[in-house]
Amino acid sequence: MLLRSSEDDPTVINLVISTTDMARKDLATLKNITDKDGITYKVEHEIHDTMKELKLKKKWSGLGGADCIICEAKSIDWMNAEKIKLGFPITRTANSSIELYEILIFEGEGTIIKKPKDYDHRKGLTNQPLTSSDQHSITILHSYVNVLGWFLKVIYRCHASYECWIEKKTIEGEPIRRAKSVVRDMLKETTGLTLDQVAGANSRGGTTNDGNQDRRFFKSESHDFVVACVAEKYKGTINCLHKNLSVILRVLSSTKEVNCEKLRDITTETSLLIAEKLPWVSLNHTIHVVLHHSVELIQINNNWSIGSLSEEALESNNKFVRRYLEQFSRKMNPTDQLKDAMSRLIERSNPEILFHQRKFKNSPIL
Repeated sequence: MLLRSSEDDPTVINLVISTTDMARKDLATLKNITDKDGITYKVEHEIHDTMKELKLKKKWSGLGGADCIICEAKSIDWMNAEKIKLGFPITRTANSSIELYEILIFEGEGTIIKKPKDYDHRKGLTNQPLTSSDQHSITILHSYVNVLGWFLKVIYRCHASYECWIEKKTIEGEPIRRAKSVVRDMLKETTGLTLDQVAGANSRGGTTNDGNQDRRFFKSESHDFVVACVAEKYKGTINCLHKNLSVILRVLSSTKEVNCEKLRDITTETSLLIAEKLPWVSLNHTIHVVLHHSVELIQINNNWSIGSLSEEALESNNKFVRRYLEQFSRKMNPTDQLKDAMSRLIERSNPEILFHQRKFKNSPIL
């Protein structure tokens, strides 16, 4: 929601973080609510600070060099079958990062000293943590988008029998570039999906991999067409991988109670399948969190899935944020601009204003 030119502005960042942290602490101490008739109610509540993208989470947590901002495992461990069986429990908290920062600052006499191969000691901490909020969350929509992007990379390589994750820009990478074109055309013809392409001229950048297409890709109707895109020796692996990822993503995006033991079985099975059958691939942060942390995050949520915490509603608000920033805010400095945009959003969410807005919108005169 911040202006791109203001993402690194310390004034804007401090304004947002200090305001949200203060509001979170105030709400956490709130035990009683009195209504307009003077009746007092005792309340119990939990605050979930979830709707942030990975780039923002890394900046706010100070873990710019961490492979995972939820656990302390290295990315190489994510493909280790023995460690997959043991699991990757959530070990990072905001307080532990703050404590580690104070230790590193003391050792470095006011600065964080970065050395090669010091991950076990520094744990990927590169800057001072800016918030007291734990970064324990999965963004549902971005999980679909990023898992699809990763899965398409796997399909391209399985189509060309190219067992190397790095796409070389030399002649050696030509099979991957040809496979991309062939696979995208096959999926377009059989499923109608236009995937992994630059968005049209009327868009605001990005690719054609959006939430609707991602969900269609992982539906059972697309399964056979996806498997048909790869070489024969990979069909069994892709068949199982597509089914499992489809189930896992749908469970995460639901709002129902989950059998965590069964979900753990399928996530572990999928992780081992990748490690044993596709040892040349590399897992990104999103698929690591989906496979290795989703069960624990659901357990933290009292065994209820986390679809209700999806960022889709927030994403749909982007057009209003963009309009308010561009047309209805002061431009003297980023802080005033952000304050004006937030004021407009607060007014827009006022129930009384919404009531009159719907009333006039449905009026036959309009």
